[in-house]
Formats: sequence, structure tokens, C-alpha cells
Amino acid sequence: MCSTDQRSQRVTADWLYEQAPFGLLVQDGSDDPRFVYANRTAQKCFEYTWSQVVGLPSSSPPTRDGRGQSRRLTASRRARPL
Repeated sequence: MCSTDQRSQRVTADWLYEQAPFGLLVQDGSDDPRFVYANRTAQKCFEYTWSQVVGLPSSSPPTRDGRGQSRRLTASRRARPL
């Protein structure tokens, strides 16, 4: 059985993915970072599916026209654990 804290975390995670009014992209901490997460708003904004965004190098992020290789969405920062 899930604890109240686990349920709360799940509700928050579901909200971030499905309903957040902002795009959220997360990259890994490797030397050549790749996106490991994109919420629905980011997917809709860039017209990419989950499978098209996840694994994409963050040095060539998705663009609204779906071509990639445009301006960087992320500075040269690494994802940091919360």
C-alpha cells in the first residue's frame, strides 16, 4: 500500500507531466547531455512525441518547426538531483 507521501509525489509527477502550463525538459548529467524527460507541454510546443525528444542531444534541442539544430534551450548546465 502506498504511503500518503508516495501518493502526493505521484500526484505531483502526474500534474507536471500532464497539466503543467510550462514546458519542462530534463537532461542527464553526461559529458554529452541528452534529454531524459519532456512533459506534455514541451512535447506540444515543439511538436515532438516522447520517443522523439527522449534521447535527443540537448546540444541540438527540438524547435517549434520540428527541425532541431536551432537555438539552445538550455545553458551549459547539468541536471542536478533535487
